[in-house]
Amino acid sequence: MRLKKLAITSLATGLAVHPVTAADQPADDARWATTLERVSTSIVTILVDQTRAFEDTSNMTTEGTGVVVDAERGLILTNRHIVGVGPVNATAVFLNQEEVELKPVWRDPVHDFGFLRYRPEDVKFIQPEALALDPDAARVGLDIRVVGNDAGERLSILSGTIARLNREAPDYGRSQYNDFNTFYIQAASGTSGGSSGSPVVDIEGRIVALNAAGRGDAATSLFLPVTRVRRALDFIVRGQGVPRGTLQTTFEQTSFAELRRLGLSEEAERRVREARPDGTGLLAVKEAVPGSAADAHLEPGDIVIAVNAIVGGSFPDLADAFDNHVGGSVDLTVERAGTTHEFTLPVADLNRFVPGEYLSVGSAILHPLSYQQARHFPRPVDGVVVAWPGQFLNSGGIPEQSLITAVDGVDVQDVDGVEAVMAKIPHGADATIRYVAMDDPLTPQTTTVKRPGRWWVERRCSRESEVSLGETWRCRALAEPAARDTPPSPPTLPERTAPTSVDDAMVVVDFDMPFGVRGHDSGRYRGAGLIVDVERGWVVVDRSTVPEAIGDLSITFGGLLRVPGEVRYIHPLHNLAVVSYDPDAIGDLPVAEAQLSAEPLRSGQPLSFLGLDDELRIRRQPVEVASVGALSLPPDDALTFRDYNIEVASLVTDPDFIWGGVLLNGDEVAALWAWWLGFDPAAPGGISAELIADLINGLRTGEMLHSLEVIWGYLPLVEARRRQMPDVWFDRYAQSETNRRVLAVKRVVAGSPAAEHLVVGDVLLAIDGKSATSFREAERLTQRPQVHLEILRDGVVVEAVVDTVALDGKGIDHVISWAGTLIELPNRSLSVDLGVTPEGVYSNWQWWGAPAVRYGLEHVLRIVQIGERPTPDLDAFAAAVKGLRHRDAVRIHALNRFDVPVVHTLRVDQRDWPTYELRRVDGRWQRTLID
Repeated sequence: MRLKKLAITSLATGLAVHPVTAADQPADDARWATTLERVSTSIVTILVDQTRAFEDTSNMTTEGTGVVVDAERGLILTNRHIVGVGPVNATAVFLNQEEVELKPVWRDPVHDFGFLRYRPEDVKFIQPEALALDPDAARVGLDIRVVGNDAGERLSILSGTIARLNREAPDYGRSQYNDFNTFYIQAASGTSGGSSGSPVVDIEGRIVALNAAGRGDAATSLFLPVTRVRRALDFIVRGQGVPRGTLQTTFEQTSFAELRRLGLSEEAERRVREARPDGTGLLAVKEAVPGSAADAHLEPGDIVIAVNAIVGGSFPDLADAFDNHVGGSVDLTVERAGTTHEFTLPVADLNRFVPGEYLSVGSAILHPLSYQQARHFPRPVDGVVVAWPGQFLNSGGIPEQSLITAVDGVDVQDVDGVEAVMAKIPHGADATIRYVAMDDPLTPQTTTVKRPGRWWVERRCSRESEVSLGETWRCRALAEPAARDTPPSPPTLPERTAPTSVDDAMVVVDFDMPFGVRGHDSGRYRGAGLIVDVERGWVVVDRSTVPEAIGDLSITFGGLLRVPGEVRYIHPLHNLAVVSYDPDAIGDLPVAEAQLSAEPLRSGQPLSFLGLDDELRIRRQPVEVASVGALSLPPDDALTFRDYNIEVASLVTDPDFIWGGVLLNGDEVAALWAWWLGFDPAAPGGISAELIADLINGLRTGEMLHSLEVIWGYLPLVEARRRQMPDVWFDRYAQSETNRRVLAVKRVVAGSPAAEHLVVGDVLLAIDGKSATSFREAERLTQRPQVHLEILRDGVVVEAVVDTVALDGKGIDHVISWAGTLIELPNRSLSVDLGVTPEGVYSNWQWWGAPAVRYGLEHVLRIVQIGERPTPDLDAFAAAVKGLRHRDAVRIHALNRFDVPVVHTLRVDQRDWPTYELRRVDGRWQRTLID
């Protein structure tokens, strides 16, 4: 059986009314029509952005339904899982599409309901009527309507009949929010996502229940009784906090038949049946939170005979007893294996167990353990839990909802403790974390994590609540951590008699990318690196190891020493990057500079594969080249870097080593064994060493890489002949014994000089008078600012002088975080793969729960104007958004992926998504807030 909470991420609009069929219609259709017309003005769609992961939910963009229950004070009732526990931005949309902003007022710590508030004076064009709560009207057979935002349709009306009043609370699974210590009401109304928080009304328009969940495999809907809702509303209307008490114990309704098997005595059963003739069972203890007062006295299976002398107490009786005695005590009579026990137990304040603060370190979110989470472990309600691990804790494999027990050897019990220890851990430094995972609560675990660089705004935020005004989150920046100590000294090794070998040129490169840029995902990347310059500390890797220039990099030597590194060069055209380390940091550790072979690879060539296994050990394996051919990668919607104009080697049998390596021809490196990020990971290939040699020589001399900005394809000579290739050119190319082919234009990079001279289908005859039968020949012949081309077009030889484009290889060096989207300059892939020019600034990476997602900013969007201010570059964009205040509305002019002008609007969120920029200056990234 699948149960689901009814929040969704769909942002559909419109109006849909699900008609009641003739068979379902009561005789008084007119009364229903009048009632539904009246209550519809009280129903709102609630658009919710949960801006931070909190408790059991990640940050998200979702929606649900609410109902006005006090129009004078602007109070809206909805589900707890819509109100949320962490920081949210919420908006109510009335039937007439009028929008007002909402603030959370209170959510029940256990039951699935809560209240939001709007300012009544903000509602200008509709007069919502407050609907009354009437829990006593709910009964089996009652004809009801569920009025709400079903499946994102803004207003839907679903009919049903109440079938049960004592259905057990839905179980959403371990580690999820679950309601308990209450019955639910069951009906067959077929509610779905978006109808969370919909009122269940009778023909009088009274709220008899609150829609909360549904069966995923049936039309069954589950409603929360509104008895406790009405009590909570009374306190809030009076401007008071809502008292909620607890024994930190879960009870379950158990039938008399089962109770007898548990040991219920005949005398006790008779006593209960006389007091409650209609009763079918009693409450029994299911579990108590460890460390609670009840845990010391109650046991699972204890049968509750009476609470405060009320015999046969039900869930409402327990709730009344607990809620009315917060800070006091209750008398509980239980029967255990036929023996009666009486206890006086202290009642704790349940509201205290709802976390009201969080710590943001790196992109990790930590907050106090909640009652809901403590039940799942199970453990006492104290400690610090991971709501979201982020890059920081992900680096050590710590999952969300883990309990942190110690940091760097210091036991931590609360957020204060974590903050104090983190202040001593520098950016980029390692830290030891001891934790307990919710999925394995009996096994403490220890791991090492690396504190990320200064990528994020780190802060501590707390919730401030005032019943009459709603909740506000206040945040302060964390203190800058201690400066980083000097790197660890290289290990002392026994004297080595053997000379260094190519094995000593192999290293492991780890790269933590904090954000998704240029279509790549954020996360941890690892791969093999090859030392190509010992004096400078240069290491070559593929771009599946270092996709871009933004991130924290480290290099491991021989499984003995790890040192920080920097990104030196991102190859603009091919799947290569160069990173570096400080040679002084490794001392006398033996390293070697790889010798690169100048021989091209060929089919059938026997080679050796040298690589690293998952334990970072050097491994060798004989291999054979299967073929050397043009790399062809499929289109990618994310517009990640795509390698063109390159031939790669495939092997008869791919090696087993997961972290990559090199192909050796004797002691010389013949190729780097590489993966292409974002594409089929099962299809790696060998990148020729002579291409690597060209890259390194260019870096040493400081020469810029030039590109004609053309994507070539191979065309057999026979096909060129069919295109009316002149005999003189055909004969010239036919002289080749190995490459009887020519190059033909498959694509021209938009906005490049070549786009003014070349078209798809052109056949290349010569570059500066020289023939080119391979990608490498064409690339080498265009390494100058201008080239003379001879091409064949429609049977005619055409000549053109074309400027090349100088590409610097520095990679991304400037980004802006704004409204929950990362803004960067348009990357080359837009011009290569989409054929659009690099205008404006580029929005590609977005965070759930942010304005960028809420207001539907498209992916692959080039923003050309904010309001009336053009944004040709990042500095202009920063100036355009500087000074925007929290919740200001902004008009965005942009071009989509098809080069079509579009206009978007959004409201900025400076509280949870402040604007800041990251710049790389002298090889170091710096973060600056943009006020």
